[in-house]
Amino acid sequence: MSDDSPATAHATPLTAETLAGLADCEVLPVPVPEWGGTAYLRDLPAGEGLELAEKVQALSKEEQPRACFLLLGATLCDPDGRPLFETLERAEEVLKRRSGRVLVHLQDVAMKHLGWIKDGGKGGFAPAGGDGSPTA
Repeated sequence: MSDDSPATAHATPLTAETLAGLADCEVLPVPVPEWGGTAYLRDLPAGEGLELAEKVQALSKEEQPRACFLLLGATLCDPDGRPLFETLERAEEVLKRRSGRVLVHLQDVAMKHLGWIKDGGKGGFAPAGGDGSPTA
């Protein structure tokens, strides 16, 4: 007896070439009325996400407030998914001058979008979870 369910009837086997050519990182529009427009947050490819998680985890207790700048520097993008900032240092320089309330909101949205916190979670970075990524 064969399995003719929709999931298997027309499933195409994935190959390394197929995976290499996929564009599976989404861009999420986030209205920011305080800034007079829409911010865009991008998914991070796994390698970038792991690199960012390592940078955040390496911050000392005194440096923890920088985690928000690192996250938003990596995820803020244009509508096509291109990062807004050339470097995380430039992102921090620009974002330090913006509303903390807006930044915390964008941080929460970004962390949910990346799957770093669940929908009920709130409030920034906490110690690493079992998988090494930030969790709240």
